[in-house]
Amino acid sequence: MKRNVFVAVLVAAFGWASMGDATAAGPFMVTADIDVGSGATINMMGSGGMGGSFMTGGGPMMDLDDHQFGVMMYSTMSATMPGMMGGQTLQQRMMSFQIPGGGTVLGMMAGGSPWMGGEGIIMGGTGGAQGMSGTFTEGNQVGPTRYRFTFRYLLP
Repeated sequence: MKRNVFVAVLVAAFGWASMGDATAAGPFMVTADIDVGSGATINMMGSGGMGGSFMTGGGPMMDLDDHQFGVMMYSTMSATMPGMMGGQTLQQRMMSFQIPGGGTVLGMMAGGSPWMGGEGIIMGGTGGAQGMSGTFTEGNQVGPTRYRFTFRYLLP
């Protein structure tokens, strides 16, 4: 029952008339534009030239008709280690995508410069999203702080 309610919320949120049988296991694919506007940044400097930063932010999730259907929040941690692979910078984000009436989807993303090209995994969620799994990718920038996300997911 929870899964059917969550699928119904996603269908309504994206304005699609059909996404297949609501009782099917998927996989489903959804594309959204998400405002990733930053909230706060803390820079850190460690020993031996190692440095990094911690950033938080987020914003509205919009369907491709520019209707808001949820919000995204994230925390980003990046670190540069000069002794490793010529000064490699690593970046990871913990993310939550809240869909009113559907629950909160939890994810983690790596990479991106700073956002474009990042890839992530969906690690489950709360409410109707409990047990959800899948992946998402970060696409092109579509506004000053908005990027296109594509989600591929399965419901339990």
